[in-house]
Amino acid sequence: EEIVPVQAIADDEGPRPDTSLEALAKLKPAFAENGSVTAGNASPLNDGATALVLMSDTKAKQRGLKPLARLVSAAPAGVHPDYMGIGPVP
Repeated sequence: EEIVPVQAIADDEGPRPDTSLEALAKLKPAFAENGSVTAGNASPLNDGATALVLMSDTKAKQRGLKPLARLVSAAPAGVHPDYMGIGPVP
C-alpha cells in the first residue's frame, strides 16, 4: 500500500513511437567523438522518476490521514556530472 497509482499520468514518456532503427543509426555520439552513447540509447530525464506527497502531521490529522512514514532528516549529495554513470551517487 506504499506505492499507489497516480491518475494524472496516462503514458510512459520514455518510448517514442516514431523511432526507427534507421533514425537511431544516424544519431551522433553525445559525449565522445567515437562514443556509443547517443540521444537514442541514453537514459531519459524521467528514468527512475518518482513522486512523494509530503505534509505536516497537523495537516494529515486535519485530513483524517494516517502517516505512512516520518521524515527525520535529509541531505543533498552527489559528484560532478562528468563522472558518467556515477553522477547522482555520493
